[in-house]
Amino acid sequence: MKKLTSYLVPVIAIVLMFYACGKDDDNNNSTNVSNILITTMSVDIPDAISGASNGKTSGTNESLEGNEIYEHMRFFVNVGESAAEIVDNIITAINKNNLSGPAEFTFTADDGRTKIVTIVANEFYDGENWEFFLEMLDQDSSKALQVFWDTSTVKGIAILDPDKIDITNTDNPDLMGKVEYSEVESGYDKRMIVTLSGLTVTEGTDLDNMKMFVGKSGDVLDVYANSNHPNVQLVDTNYTGGRNWAFRAHAHSTDDIGVAEVGLPPSSTSTNVDILSDFSIDKVLSEELHNMYDGTQDSAYVDSAITEFVKYAKPPGYFIGAQGGYVSNGDSIPSHTGFTTDFLDLSTLSPYVPVTIRDQAVTFH
Repeated sequence: MKKLTSYLVPVIAIVLMFYACGKDDDNNNSTNVSNILITTMSVDIPDAISGASNGKTSGTNESLEGNEIYEHMRFFVNVGESAAEIVDNIITAINKNNLSGPAEFTFTADDGRTKIVTIVANEFYDGENWEFFLEMLDQDSSKALQVFWDTSTVKGIAILDPDKIDITNTDNPDLMGKVEYSEVESGYDKRMIVTLSGLTVTEGTDLDNMKMFVGKSGDVLDVYANSNHPNVQLVDTNYTGGRNWAFRAHAHSTDDIGVAEVGLPPSSTSTNVDILSDFSIDKVLSEELHNMYDGTQDSAYVDSAITEFVKYAKPPGYFIGAQGGYVSNGDSIPSHTGFTTDFLDLSTLSPYVPVTIRDQAVTFH
């Protein structure tokens, strides 16, 4: 799954190019009152549930270790968070131009091609009027980036095509990304939704689409998300149709702790009701293992072996940033005082409907 982060790298080039377009005087900075752009479109996620590692393979034949399960979740969260941070970097770079209203300019990007940037006022998109709209085109007029935002109420939407931002990016030619940010969402101080579609699938575990919601109120974050893996097979090699990796979580920004429940519903699932209990990782693995081994050996031995194998998959998983992320699961609640009854209650959160993630496609306005 390392290639998930590859789409982020070429986008950094656009940030550097925007800085190059900025004015050279020493007073040019993103805090100038003339800037019309919002200053951020991301929500910082505690390290407890967000990490660059995609999981260790330290489990034995007898048990599937918890870090193998939950590090994948932390990696998934990190990919979504990184996508939003890239948008933040682009906004910071554009702000170097101290834009006070509609504008148009061009620059030569690292791929050697001319990019045309236009900013206009009053654009209608997604059912509402936006105060400002930025569009960046490649020299062949194909769309590379769009940003819609308001300044009176802090919110915005960014859509990007990394392949058009830098044509030398060939790892994921169909990849599209979208970040939605708001500071006026009911119940939250800040909220972001990150959506990716069109990732290239070359291996069975690869994902093609993902969507993640992050809402922050005070120090507590609500997080839920799905990724779609169209060719994944766990134990049953006859299984087809793909699965979603779905989860819901709480995190605490000051304590740097988290708790999460993870499930593996079939990609065709058309509801999000009870999918984390009906398709919890321990249940899905147990079912497939029983289908494979029942009748081949003593039933008591099979039951015992499967129970041992999936014991670290039982929900929920607990995370502490200072201890590197995942620390325990199930009934083994850490002694940290932050793991209160309210914090551990994830019942108000639900991942997305799996089939909608399977079928989603990010497109430009």
